Amino acid sequence: MQYLRQVKMKNVVVFFLILAVFFVPMGANGISISVGFGRISLFRFFLIGAIAAQMLRMGFLDRGFVIWRKKSKYSILFLLIWFSYAFLSILWAADYSGFLKILWFLFVGISLTLLFTDTCEQSDIDNIVFSFSLGVMLQAIIGWYEVFTRDYRFISGYNFDFYVSYSSRIPIAMLSNPNDFATLMFLGVLFSYYLIYTEKYRKIKLLVLLFLVNDVIMIVLSQSRSVLFGLLIAVLILLWLKTKYAGKIAMFLAAMLTLVYPATRHWLLSKIDLNYFTTKGESASVRINLIRNGLLFLGKTYGFGVGNGQIESWMSRRAVYDTHNITNMHNWWFEILTAYGIIIGAGFVILYLKLIIDFYKIYCVNKYDNNGKRAMIICALLGGYFLACMSSSSNMSKEYIWLFWAVCIALQGNMVANNRVKDPESNDLQYSVIGQKVKWRYFR
Repeated sequence: MQYLRQVKMKNVVVFFLILAVFFVPMGANGISISVGFGRISLFRFFLIGAIAAQMLRMGFLDRGFVIWRKKSKYSILFLLIWFSYAFLSILWAADYSGFLKILWFLFVGISLTLLFTDTCEQSDIDNIVFSFSLGVMLQAIIGWYEVFTRDYRFISGYNFDFYVSYSSRIPIAMLSNPNDFATLMFLGVLFSYYLIYTEKYRKIKLLVLLFLVNDVIMIVLSQSRSVLFGLLIAVLILLWLKTKYAGKIAMFLAAMLTLVYPATRHWLLSKIDLNYFTTKGESASVRINLIRNGLLFLGKTYGFGVGNGQIESWMSRRAVYDTHNITNMHNWWFEILTAYGIIIGAGFVILYLKLIIDFYKIYCVNKYDNNGKRAMIICALLGGYFLACMSSSSNMSKEYIWLFWAVCIALQGNMVANNRVKDPESNDLQYSVIGQKVKWRYFR
């Protein structure tokens, strides 16, 4: 009976998570309720529901809470340290509104990661990815409506006038601007490809293939160059991993010959234009100045960073280089470095590289089973994200980005765990330190 109650409570948590990730692309632009200090969107409502159900599950069933698995230990520990450092940065924060806003998004990332790690088995993660893909498809449908009608229902003011009168038809949906929209579509493409490999039913595979093709078209229509280049890198990584040794050599030689050939090189360089379209028309020089200011701020804070949610405040008051009144960093990497300093920035780079290395190792060992295929796609996703994340003005405040990290970290632990043999003498133990009793739990 205790086991049945545990299974039922676990299913409730997973159900809330599946609903939450479907609504995560909407943000607060969908159905939401104002509560004074913010808005409760459908995603946030169901996430809070999942957290509450998890707490009831721990209390009523007298069970512990699995914080990490062996391979995901560093990733989750780093997130907890990052959140703690962000919280402590209130000691030197000037903009408390920005501080609380970004702290919430860090909390979302940690909550999703811990819930996935403790509650979700591999099949649950697959269902969560499918639910997210449906949510991305809903945004793409809205994007198509905007392309055909120029009727933008979720933006207003200057942005509305700009896009309505712009020569190209740009999809935005509920994402506020085309760069955020393209970043979401990038995740949609790779997660759709993930589902094509892992889904059992042919009809669903065909549906997901339609999602994938549609998301690629949406990226092209959005005119976000960094996301398009990120997608190209992801495709090249997939081709490289799937190609045999002789094919890898042929790909490398073909790439070198293409770059050496003058006409092709000239054509490629003519297409590499960092002055890609955005709402305020920021150019490459503005982005460079944002980075230069960020590095100056880092020096002024002796490498500790300006603090959680403080970049906009510092950029508006203390910028040395002209940014045309743009205050967001427009670069995920320098956003983390400027806000949280050298130690957290280096720790995140280690997390990123460790994820890639772990998934690559899983792929090498399990090339022909589902875990190997999942790992191959996550490797490509992480490789492409290196460039794609430079498109949006700020990725810290995007809940679907934190969902992406939570899925990656959960898979990092789950897929390794599924390849282990239950051994009481091994070090492959899961720690459980939250709950009425401290417990040790083995991998299943």
